[in-house]
Amino acid sequence: MGNPEPVTQGEQARQLGRGALFIAASKIYFLFAGFALVVGLQRLLGPELYGKYTVVNEMVTLLGMMLIAGARETTSKFVSAAAAPGPVVRSMLRRMAAASLIIGSAWVLLTPVITGGFFRDPALRPPAWIAVLVLLSYPIYGVFIGRLNGERRFFAQAAFDSGFTTLKMALMLALVWLGFGVNGAMAGFGLTAVSMLLIAAWRVGAGEGAGEAPAVREFAAFASGIVLFTVVFNLMLKVDVFALKRLSPPESADQFTGVYGAAMNLGRIPYQGSIAVTLVLFPVISRLTSEKNLETVRAAIRDAIRYSLLLVLPIAAPLTAFPEAAVLLISGARYQGAGAALQWLAPAHAAMSVFYLCASVASGAGMPRRAVELAALALALETLAVWLLIPSQGFEGAAAGVFAAMILAALAGLLFVRRTFQAPLPWASIMRTAVILGACRVLGMLIPLKGFAALAAMAMVSLAALGMAVLLGELTESDRRRLRAVLARMRRQ
Repeated sequence: MGNPEPVTQGEQARQLGRGALFIAASKIYFLFAGFALVVGLQRLLGPELYGKYTVVNEMVTLLGMMLIAGARETTSKFVSAAAAPGPVVRSMLRRMAAASLIIGSAWVLLTPVITGGFFRDPALRPPAWIAVLVLLSYPIYGVFIGRLNGERRFFAQAAFDSGFTTLKMALMLALVWLGFGVNGAMAGFGLTAVSMLLIAAWRVGAGEGAGEAPAVREFAAFASGIVLFTVVFNLMLKVDVFALKRLSPPESADQFTGVYGAAMNLGRIPYQGSIAVTLVLFPVISRLTSEKNLETVRAAIRDAIRYSLLLVLPIAAPLTAFPEAAVLLISGARYQGAGAALQWLAPAHAAMSVFYLCASVASGAGMPRRAVELAALALALETLAVWLLIPSQGFEGAAAGVFAAMILAALAGLLFVRRTFQAPLPWASIMRTAVILGACRVLGMLIPLKGFAALAAMAMVSLAALGMAVLLGELTESDRRRLRAVLARMRRQ
C-alpha cells in the first residue's frame, strides 16, 4: 500500500462531517446514559456518599484519562500516517502494557497517603484500591481505539464508545443498588474497563502489516506532550473538587462535595457534547499539517469551532437559565443549593469546549507543548481562584473561580490558533453564543420557575437558543448542503 493521497478541501469536509455525525451520535447517547448514571448514583447514594464517590472518581479519571488519551491519540497520529497499522499498534501495545503495570502499582502504594493525608479521609482508600482495574485496562484499550480513529473507522469507534457507556452504567448502578455503596460503584467501573479491553482485543486487534514501527523517541516525543497536556487539562476539570474536599471542614466536606458534584456533572455536559468534533478533528489536522495543506487546515478549524458552539449552545442555555430547578429536578431535594454553583459551571464548560478544541488543533499539528503552556496558565489561575474563594464562599466560590479561568483559557486558545495558523476565527459566532447564554441567565433570574414548569421552560429555552443562532446566520446554506450530502452518502452506505 502506498502513501495516502492528499485530501482535498471537499473530501476533508465530507470526512469531517460524516465522522462527526457518527461520533456525535455516540456522544449524544453517552450524555443520556451518563445522565442516567449520575441521577441513579446521586439518588441511591445521597449527598455524603456521593461526595466520597465524586472524589475517588475524579482521582481515578485524572490518571485514567491521561493514560487512555495518550495511548489513543499517539496511536491515531502514527496509524494515520502509516502504510499499515500492524507495526505501530503492536509497538504501542507493548509500551502501554508496561505503563499500566507501573502506574497501577504506584497507585496501590500511594493511595493511603493521598486519601488519609491530603484528603483526611481514610474511608476513601478501599474504593480507590478497587479502581486500579481501570488504570490497568485504560492504556491498552486506548491503543485499539486509537487504531480505529487513525484509520477513520468512526462508526466502529462510536460503537465501542456506546458499548462502554452502556456496560458501565448497568454494572455501576446494579452494584450500588445491591448495597455495595461506593465500593460497588468503583467495582462496576473497573469491570467495565476490563471487559471492553477484552472485546477490543478480539474485534479490533493489532492489524496487518510487517516492518518496523517508529522509533521509541518518536513515540515519546509526541506522547509526552499529549500526556502532559491531558494531566494539566484534567486537573483543570478536577482541582475545584479536590480543593473543596481539602478546604472544607471535615464534618461537612462530603456533604459539600456531593452537592457541588451534582452541579459539576450537569455543568460538564456542554463540554462533553462538543468532544465529538474534537475527536474527528484531531486526525484530520494531523494529516493535513503533514501535507502542509494550510488553507484546508484553516477552513477545518473555523468550521470545527462553529460546529462545536452549535452543539454546546442548546445544552448550556437551559442549565444557565434555570440552574437550581435543573438540579432539584434531576438530583432531588437533598441537593438543594447546587444551583448557585451550576449558574457558573454551565457557561464555564461551554468556554472549556472551545479551549479544548483549540488545544487539540495544536496537538494534532505537532505542537503539544503550546497546548500544555496554555493549560498550565489556566490551571494556575483556577487553582489560585478556588483556593482563595472556597474558605469564604464555599462551593459557589469554587464554581466562580472555574468560570473565570475557563474564559481566560478559551481566549488564550483562540488567540494562539489565530496567530499560529492565521485562521479567520468565527468571532461573530462566539459573540452570538455568549450573548444568548447571557440572555438566558437574565431570563432565569427574572422568571424563577420550579418543578415541571421549569422543565418545560428549559426545553423551550434550548430550542429557542438554537433557533436564534440559526436565524442569526449560524447555520449557513453551505452547512445545509454539506449536511444533506453527508446524510445522502450515509444512506447509500
